[in-house]
Amino acid sequence: MKNVMVAKFQPGQQNCPLTRLETYMKAQVENSLEVGWSPKDIIVLTNFDFEFMGIKARRISFIYPSLLCSKIFAVYDLFKNGYVNEELWVHDLDAWQNSWFDCPQFKDVGICKYLRSTFNGGSVFYKPEAKDIVAILSFLLRKIKGSEEPTLSRVLEVAAYKHRVTILNSTYNLGCCNFTERYIKSDQPIRVCHFHPEVPKGAQIHLLGRNSLNTKTVDKRLERLIRRYFNVPSALGIKAKEP
Repeated sequence: MKNVMVAKFQPGQQNCPLTRLETYMKAQVENSLEVGWSPKDIIVLTNFDFEFMGIKARRISFIYPSLLCSKIFAVYDLFKNGYVNEELWVHDLDAWQNSWFDCPQFKDVGICKYLRSTFNGGSVFYKPEAKDIVAILSFLLRKIKGSEEPTLSRVLEVAAYKHRVTILNSTYNLGCCNFTERYIKSDQPIRVCHFHPEVPKGAQIHLLGRNSLNTKTVDKRLERLIRRYFNVPSALGIKAKEP
């Protein structure tokens, strides 16, 4: 299995400057190495130069301007050009692996849902056999100029592809919305905690356990790493250091 991370820099995006992207990427690379990934199994795809702790990004050209579709196009690039022939775990830069996990069992696509019916695109597993599905997703995103998650639902729910999709336990993608219900249904410990560390809501729920269950999702190792990289709001009583 390969650990795939995608970062697209788009000049003019004030809420996502290059420095912020690089901080997330460095934290993700270090976290991946800490939990046990081999450097050869970490794939970072960007449209700018990046190298950290021996992991060098491969530059690609994104064919659609939206930041919300970068992962689909990156996976399409990997499959189309024959760069990989094994399972991929493709996740957002704010989806944090809490501890080591082996590749879960899934059909051609393994994906979590939000509390109800919508697919959650922040942490998805693909097999090479899903190349045709990824190609269709890429085509639709270009044609309708949509965003990733509605397009995932549009494709993966139809009869032609639904039987090739495995709905995974939310332990592989636990975010902040409907936290209590999703946590209760998740296998423990949580494998992937999905939140922005510098945003108060995410820090409160995941780092401090300020939720209805009074439960922290991140382990001590991951919390130490996050504290080093991010300016967690001082109102939460957490001090951050420069990486």
